[in-house]
Amino acid sequence: MPQVLYRHLPLPAKLDLSPNALTPMLEKTSIFQKAIEAVVTLDPEAQAILVDIIQKRLKQQRRDDLLKEIVQAERDYAQVMTFTKFTIIFN
Repeated sequence: MPQVLYRHLPLPAKLDLSPNALTPMLEKTSIFQKAIEAVVTLDPEAQAILVDIIQKRLKQQRRDDLLKEIVQAERDYAQVMTFTKFTIIFN
């Protein structure tokens, strides 16, 4: 069986170890582990295709996030410009 390597996610500064806090984290780990186990069973070509699909989706998600940031920055800029014009007119 090939060795599977993946990065560990960073832990929060204050780690809550109560059972209620651990349950969602353990569920995510379990889902993640199941996904890794499923990928390992694929042949190398299928794994490469899967990696390509995931990379494309991540790039698209990043583009979507950047677009949202641009739209918000434009709104913020317009709001500042409106306030600046208002201030200049009435001062």
